[in-house]
Amino acid sequence: MRTQRLTMKDDMYGSSVLRGLRTELLTMGSLVQMAYSKARTAVLLRNEKVAEEVVRGDDVIDDMELELDEKCTSVIARTQPVAKDLRFILTAVRMVLDLERIADEAVTIGRQVSHLPEALPAELEQDLARYMQLAFDMLDTSLGAFRNEDVNAGMTVFHSTDESVRLLLAIYEKLMDAVRRNLVDPGVAVPLILIVRSIDRICRRSENIVEHLCFMCDGITVKHRVKLSGSEA
Repeated sequence: MRTQRLTMKDDMYGSSVLRGLRTELLTMGSLVQMAYSKARTAVLLRNEKVAEEVVRGDDVIDDMELELDEKCTSVIARTQPVAKDLRFILTAVRMVLDLERIADEAVTIGRQVSHLPEALPAELEQDLARYMQLAFDMLDTSLGAFRNEDVNAGMTVFHSTDESVRLLLAIYEKLMDAVRRNLVDPGVAVPLILIVRSIDRICRRSENIVEHLCFMCDGITVKHRVKLSGSEA
């Protein structure tokens, strides 16, 4: 007699586990977003106390990464998920990695705060603030789209790609010009470059989250911002 395989949709235990995974993943996303928000505040206000909070809080996020990774592996082994359930678990595994890396970038940013001067040249300071805000908006959009399973909303993240690259290059150019004109100490350039690189990586990781969302909802791998679910980035 053939044994019928139960999918997670048929299995109440599996459905409960999926809901728990989703809740924990969203919680981790909120913690990561808060970590970056604090890192941004620390940089813009030169607040070393807030920067230290970002560094100390990273252990909680690291623990969540390990726990979620173990749970995803266990769910696959125990329930043999198929179709969208399997795509969700694979998405969770990928997203956990991106979220943990974003948290690491927030820590990197926080650790540079003590090396920054009280103020940078006005245009450089303004571009840095705009860049940090843009990264926050991209992360917020991607996490919100994932929470609502809204691919169309998520794809709007890619509308900010060109602006993020433009700001990255503008900050590098203005920083090097300020160093040449002795408006910025060369020693300040290194921590500022590290901050800017981390912001860029957060923008790219935010795009990754949307790609994971597209795979979860539509079963399509998106790597080059093609048309999907009625949207074109």
